[in-house]
Amino acid sequence: MPLHTIEKRHALINRGTSKLSFNEGEDARGRDILHKMGIGADDWYVCFASRDLVYLNTWSPADQKIFAHTAFRNCEVESFRKAAESVTNGGGFAVRVDVVILSAPLQ
Repeated sequence: MPLHTIEKRHALINRGTSKLSFNEGEDARGRDILHKMGIGADDWYVCFASRDLVYLNTWSPADQKIFAHTAFRNCEVESFRKAAESVTNGGGFAVRVDVVILSAPLQ
């Protein structure tokens, strides 16, 4: 199906069903984090995921050789500059998010 207009793309996205949900505590924590970043309840934002080795190498310097084998997954946050500027020029907020390492497997 061709989606030549932004309206058609947004309509398609908005018809989808969310596969992710948060409980009340998680929602409250998220709102608190956004508030601390200066993002209000009526503001809009876009999250940009940019993986690099800084966190991993800081978290476990002894494993730098192991982490180097996954370097092909990394990207430069600078790659998102034009998109982030477009978001902020449109009145939104651009938020960089990163990979979270879990210390224990999910149950």
